[in-house]
Amino acid sequence: MKKKEKTKITTTEAVEALEGGYTQAQELLTSTDKVDGMLIQVEDKLKGIPKVGGKLAKVPTFLSLLKCYITKEYSKVPTATIVAITSALLYFLLPSDMMPDFIPLIGYVDDASVISVCMSLVSHDLKKFVKWRDKKSKKK
Repeated sequence: MKKKEKTKITTTEAVEALEGGYTQAQELLTSTDKVDGMLIQVEDKLKGIPKVGGKLAKVPTFLSLLKCYITKEYSKVPTATIVAITSALLYFLLPSDMMPDFIPLIGYVDDASVISVCMSLVSHDLKKFVKWRDKKSKKK
């Protein structure tokens, strides 16, 4: 009998995955070069996904916030928010996570769940950032 592939993860599993990356995220955030390298990897991975679902659509906003934070262009955000976003992005980069990314479509379900949990945790700060970014871009 074939073993059934797991097609979704629980919110608890997604929270555990997100929190499991906090230490690595905090270490990575000490180096601008390492953050830049991670952001490039995330952008490359996004390019390779045929149809980025709604939950993964927030990843570019995460990237933008992180870039502005690292360059000190935008610093009105709690460190906990930056750590959570970095942890979610690190999880997204893992090719062999709860559901390996090489499994077509299903491989991104866990990534989307972790991104979604992170979004729910940081939504207030992300909305403030988007408002700031939009206001800044209108001035140009």
